[in-house]
Amino acid sequence: MQVSLEKTGTLGRRLTVSVPAERVEAGLKARLREMQRTVRINGFRPGKVPTAVIERRFGAEIERDVLGELLRESLLEALREHSLSPARPPRVEKADRENDGRFTYVVRFEEFPEVPDFDLSSLEVERVSASVSESDVDAMIETLRRQRARWQPVDRPARSGDMVLFEFVAETDEGRHPSEGRERAGTILGSLALGAELEERLQGRAAGASEEAELSFPPDFRIEALAGRRARLSLEVLKVQEQVLPAVDSDFVKGFGIANGDLDRFRAEVRANLERELEEATLALLRREILEQLLARVPDFELPETMVAEVAEEMARSLGAEPTPDRLRELDPVARRRVRGSLIFRAIAMRAGLTVDPARLRRLLARIASTYEDPKAVAELYLRDPALRADLEARTLDEQVIDVVLGQAQVRALELSFDEVVRRARGSAA
Repeated sequence: MQVSLEKTGTLGRRLTVSVPAERVEAGLKARLREMQRTVRINGFRPGKVPTAVIERRFGAEIERDVLGELLRESLLEALREHSLSPARPPRVEKADRENDGRFTYVVRFEEFPEVPDFDLSSLEVERVSASVSESDVDAMIETLRRQRARWQPVDRPARSGDMVLFEFVAETDEGRHPSEGRERAGTILGSLALGAELEERLQGRAAGASEEAELSFPPDFRIEALAGRRARLSLEVLKVQEQVLPAVDSDFVKGFGIANGDLDRFRAEVRANLERELEEATLALLRREILEQLLARVPDFELPETMVAEVAEEMARSLGAEPTPDRLRELDPVARRRVRGSLIFRAIAMRAGLTVDPARLRRLLARIASTYEDPKAVAELYLRDPALRADLEARTLDEQVIDVVLGQAQVRALELSFDEVVRRARGSAA
């Protein structure tokens, strides 16, 4: 096998590989023999189909499969031979079978960069911790009650916490909204979802009450024609409803999958869920703390543009946006930061000789799967799906890198409440 390597940039590489005709022929013959044993064609007994018939009917398919397999095998050999480490799967630029029977292909890729060395002992890491209290369990149960509350019409003036349904017409300097009829809306008093001034007009109004007022709509008001504008408003309250929370009894508990309605078991499961959330939150904060310091201390280095582009596209899609050129340019700085961080973590793992710890991977998988109704099925899916498995391995290795850093850095402990840890973690995710 002949291999030619050329540099196309600091990290860019162009690899030309030529697989000998003898190896190609051997692969084709082996696949023909395999098909001869298994193929079924009318008029021939199983295992007795002539190779000429198989070649005539399946020749193009056989060659495509064999060349594809040879490309994968020989590319791995070439990468090992030249100690190359592609940052992303190589892109096939050309792949042809030559007149003399050789199979020649060209691939392009970027290598992983050399990350500058750094002293982990110089890091000062703040490690937050917390525990789940009975009041945290009570607060979560109250949240669950609110999620399952029902709304009951009341014949009284609206007060904070009530849902008010109303119709309105707004007149701005640019005209009437809506142009015909009346706009129908609703809000929960105290949420400020429609702005403080509008809520003030609804407070203390019962069903059937009307109001004429001049007010300013908030800049983020859901109706674009009114957002941030001053308007003369005419509204009528249609309905006032109060929230009725369910009692925490066996019927309520059964709604969460506990068939016997046992309250103690329900509290135990709520606590277990909160503890899992707390574990994830503290780990997220610790990773952010370490990453911030590493990004600040490790000198700049070249980034593989293919990685940056891929991360930017993933970010765009996760935000529900098409990865247009303008959108990708906007996300480029954040994508570069993420890629740089992941490469620094990778460098720490390699220098520490880390490989994915199977026991730790199983613990992480159990933690993820336990949040679903059928943990066993979810665990099997993660282990079966290559993309999910790769993500699981990456997260496991990340945790191991964090342990390496903690073993060398200067660590100071900070005790917080459950709410403070979760709130900080949500802020860091944003």
